[in-house]
Amino acid sequence: MSAVIIDDVPILYPKVATPDIYVIMSQEGFEKYGAGADEKAVMLVDSTLVFSRPKCRCIEIPATREAKQSLGRDIVANIVMLGALVASTHVVSEAALEKAILDSVPKGTEVLNQKAMKKGIELAAGSSQP
Repeated sequence: MSAVIIDDVPILYPKVATPDIYVIMSQEGFEKYGAGADEKAVMLVDSTLVFSRPKCRCIEIPATREAKQSLGRDIVANIVMLGALVASTHVVSEAALEKAILDSVPKGTEVLNQKAMKKGIELAAGSSQP
């Protein structure tokens, strides 16, 4: 589990109390963190691995399936979801996400991870988002 707080003002308490946005990539993660999501929240779920759906706005992204089938490496499913997250919520710019990805991935995997990010953006653009 990972929690990130993003704000325009200084953050005085670095723990997420009530998330506005969830990214759930396993059924166990949904049961532990997503099942009780506030109805005002937004949740991206890996529709390959998460079978339950929340009461809040839910965006289904087949991240693991696409990472494996389209990119040949299911290990980049998390990067697919990051692309989908940014495309769906605009929490940061695509350029900022790409820079963060390129700064953190192992050398030699940059192109694969860029493709994974772009696949996530594409999937979010094609998903039905009420």
